[in-house]
Amino acid sequence: MITDEELMLQAKSGDMSSISDLFVRYHKELYTFYYRQSKNDALSKDLVQNLFERIIKNRSKYDTKYPFKSWLFKLAWNEQNDFYRKRKLTLPGDERMAHILPQTESKREDASADSKQRLNVAMGQLNQEQQQLIQMTQFQGLKYAEVADIMGCSLSAIKVRVHRTMKSLRTAYINTPNHGY
Repeated sequence: MITDEELMLQAKSGDMSSISDLFVRYHKELYTFYYRQSKNDALSKDLVQNLFERIIKNRSKYDTKYPFKSWLFKLAWNEQNDFYRKRKLTLPGDERMAHILPQTESKREDASADSKQRLNVAMGQLNQEQQQLIQMTQFQGLKYAEVADIMGCSLSAIKVRVHRTMKSLRTAYINTPNHGY
């Protein structure tokens, strides 16, 4: 299987079909990235489309010394921020994140479902940057160095931010009552 980096090199040399392959690999993950912030299906789909337009325009700027996924999420981060900034809107973040984790239907998993719902509520108590940090490090599986590059800060700053965010999440989770969701 051809790597993401090889596909981008092909795109840099003019082979636009490689962009289609990258779209197939990443569109669901990117949609989820945007949807977790916006809770808006149409907006999330538009942002994914806009992002791939940005990738086409900026393909010559891709540097192979960085992992493609890191570059992709940096562009995704910028696309989202640009969208809200241009419209003078604030990024969602103080709103509750109602569906960050999938819910289960099985009776034997009720306790697990309750814990997941409590986590959903606790996540909603975090600010937008904290939610994005957890999303990138825990759900997208990005390394701290990649997140530092995306957010434009040092690796040590990301480590501190993630540590503080996880501490805040833990506190919010503990203080979220268990109502038998």
